[in-house]
Amino acid sequence: MVRLEDVLESNSRIASELPPGLVAVFVGATSGIGRATLLRFASHVTKPRIYFVGRSEVKAGQVLAELNKVNPSGTYHFLKADVGLLRNVDKVTEEIKAKESRVNLLFLTNGTLIFGTKTEEGLHYAAAVSYYARVRFITNLLPLIKDAPGLRRVVSVFVAGKEGVVFPDDLQGNTVPFRQQIAHAATMTTLSLEAAAREAPQVSFIHNFPGRVSTDLIRGEGEAWFLRVMNVLFRIASPLICMSHEECGQRHSFLATSAMYSPAQSGDGDGVVLRSEQEKARSITGSVGAGVYSILSDGQSVGPEIEHLLAKFRSDGYVERIWANTKADIKQVTGS
Repeated sequence: MVRLEDVLESNSRIASELPPGLVAVFVGATSGIGRATLLRFASHVTKPRIYFVGRSEVKAGQVLAELNKVNPSGTYHFLKADVGLLRNVDKVTEEIKAKESRVNLLFLTNGTLIFGTKTEEGLHYAAAVSYYARVRFITNLLPLIKDAPGLRRVVSVFVAGKEGVVFPDDLQGNTVPFRQQIAHAATMTTLSLEAAAREAPQVSFIHNFPGRVSTDLIRGEGEAWFLRVMNVLFRIASPLICMSHEECGQRHSFLATSAMYSPAQSGDGDGVVLRSEQEKARSITGSVGAGVYSILSDGQSVGPEIEHLLAKFRSDGYVERIWANTKADIKQVTGS
């Protein structure tokens, strides 16, 4: 386990060891894990330039007020979008690319618990929000991340450590049994990050499982009544079973900045320097510091069992199949 005191010590050096003016993009940052991390990250960085994407202008206004309070020297832009539609992802990323020539951090927490429906673009809704939108953000912004000085990182907060059976020819999960949906989503997320890393070895990619964190289960006013009941119950129970937002924000800021999770091609984008007694994390290949990580809530890498499973998928060509099928599905929707 990465101790909280080590997390805080590393975060205290972000301002002195990373360059001012870091550019970060947070997707799904108006509540929960994204919001907690956004606020803590902004508080540690000197003159950050941050874009955060969400659906609620009301929540965004609250976040903007908090950002200006924790670090008034930063520049903050809210981009309103429903990222369940890939055309909206393209629109948002074009806006960012029109203003920025580099992006240091892409932090993704967008997701949903709604299954069994399709978007107007024809994708399974849950897969569109939690998987395809994330891949599209990564591929659209990767050219800007690859060239960024000081820090080059993608963090996808989802279900790391739950990797298991995967259906590479049914990425949307239309025929995947319900009990295998999480393992399927976890594996294709991790392997898609490996595919992206092959194109950008100077960037580090992290798939993370955050553990129990109080967050909002509801994405919109029209969502099912049982999710609203679950949301109320979860809020009541969360103080007893969940990590605090403060600790969550600090731990994920550490994931986003520490050299513990360095890219395969090491350089000036490694992150905040490790103390002598600390070690770099094991990547999904079992090697230390190899650029792609599946990280549990305590900051440590998944164990040998999942590494061996991923190695089997890798040897069977699943990285290439998943990546090719993902790009084909996206091209069918967007034309590119």
